[in-house]
Amino acid sequence: MASSKGGLRFVEASKAPSGVDASTTSEFEAAVEVEAAVEAKQATDRFGNPRIRTEKVDNVMGSQAGAGSGDFHMYRHHRRTEMLRVERMEGQAAVDEAEESPTQYVSLNWLLNEAPMAPVEELSWDVLNHLLLGTAAAELEKPLIASGLGAATIGGGYDGHLQQATFSVGLKGVALGDEAVAGVEGCVLDTLRGLADGGFDEEAVRASTRRPHPPTPPLDPLARTH
Repeated sequence: MASSKGGLRFVEASKAPSGVDASTTSEFEAAVEVEAAVEAKQATDRFGNPRIRTEKVDNVMGSQAGAGSGDFHMYRHHRRTEMLRVERMEGQAAVDEAEESPTQYVSLNWLLNEAPMAPVEELSWDVLNHLLLGTAAAELEKPLIASGLGAATIGGGYDGHLQQATFSVGLKGVALGDEAVAGVEGCVLDTLRGLADGGFDEEAVRASTRRPHPPTPPLDPLARTH
């Protein structure tokens, strides 16, 4: 039953709208109440704390990009870049670890003269020094590095700055112990003996002779007193 008052229309709550079965309305209301109860229960965990709602996001550019995807070439590029980065990082870590481990310097030294050298002798030593240590493929530099006994050569070879010239060569980054020291000494001496017996390649000698030679620096006046 409907009535109007002041322009408003009232419908009795006990009456269902025309054309709608009362039992259907009751079932609908019951279903709504059940759904509301389920949502209220899911909104909190078993301790009564509110749950955080999460939504699934489909990442089509992830690590499992399909081979049939039009973006697969981008995935391969990113993967290759990352693999190279990790490879460089692991290589640097190995170098850092090797540098942090205890090592020693091993150097062999010779005094070359007691009286002042003639200019031709100084030039000869300069050429010989270039043949032995002047390049990465030099006759003494190459076997020392290839031996794996150290990280890099030291000493610089021939030094004629003082009145008594010296020749020094060795390795840094050598493992601790007498065995490693003996290995460096053996590598240097065996190489020099082999060169003394077999000599140098003629083309290498000509190349070392023709290269520009720096002028011999003046002797240190204080060195004459020693």
